[in-house]
Amino acid sequence: MSDYFSNSVDDAFAVVGNSGQARFAEQNKGVTPIFFFEDVQDDAATEKAGTLRMRQEERVRLFTVGDPNSSPVHPITPEIKQRFAAAYKEWQQTRKNDHIEGVPLSVWPLVTRAFVMELNALHIRSVEDLSIASDMTIARIVDGRVWRDKAKAWLEANKDAGAAAKYAAEASRLRDDNAELKRQLAELAGRVQALEGDGGGSHRGGKRAA
Repeated sequence: MSDYFSNSVDDAFAVVGNSGQARFAEQNKGVTPIFFFEDVQDDAATEKAGTLRMRQEERVRLFTVGDPNSSPVHPITPEIKQRFAAAYKEWQQTRKNDHIEGVPLSVWPLVTRAFVMELNALHIRSVEDLSIASDMTIARIVDGRVWRDKAKAWLEANKDAGAAAKYAAEASRLRDDNAELKRQLAELAGRVQALEGDGGGSHRGGKRAA
């Protein structure tokens, strides 16, 4: 199993655990958001200036697996930001639309670069996309059913290994945290003992002087 897949599993757990993303998981299956700016007329500025004024607004075009003819455009609403939180954050930082949910076909060892390009044309960008492609979409791919079955089998075979890697990493992190906590407690105990020693010495010394 590739390092990329392990990281993808970790990322998936993080996304589901943050910002209520779990409720969007089913809705987002096979959907790829492409963010962009669109020039629109600024009515208030136009009225004030007495001449045309434009402004840029954020938009998202949603591509669905196997349906290159359907790509609706939506304004960026709070729900869109939450639904595609990771992709939107990445676009804001890089202005690039190369975020892929799941395992990108480009790193899947079973396919060639040429085949990846053919699948991308059908808006199939990840192994997960291929595994859920409809029969209508599969019919447009040479040996499509075979490839869909391969995608499902590969994801299933790697699921347990990916989860094991995730839990192993979590256990390692907890061990490191515990070791650090023990070190800090030992350091604190040493400081307390040193302070008690200094205080006791001064008190005894004062008593002898009297």
